[in-house]
Amino acid sequence: MIIEFGIMSSKWSIEVDEVLVGIAAICIYLQSNAKLCMIYSPDDVREKYNLFSIGTDETLTDKINKWYVSMEAFNKYVEKHTEELQKAFKTLKKLV
Repeated sequence: MIIEFGIMSSKWSIEVDEVLVGIAAICIYLQSNAKLCMIYSPDDVREKYNLFSIGTDETLTDKINKWYVSMEAFNKYVEKHTEELQKAFKTLKKLV
């Protein structure tokens, strides 16, 4: 699956086998800017996993806690899926 995401006028794509690996990779890649990120496609990923949290009642940490249970669980997820994340980072492309 290819996930397209971006911040303002910049847009990237990343290819992953599992959505949560993609979301984790995007968070790691964008670091503190992840809260500004919009997921553009696919539609089902955009609707369920949008990272953008400026001006909303839900912070990025709240969203990560919802998707991964807790920040600690997110860190464990990253450790457990290091190979998949490395593979995903190799597919990262800047589109705009």
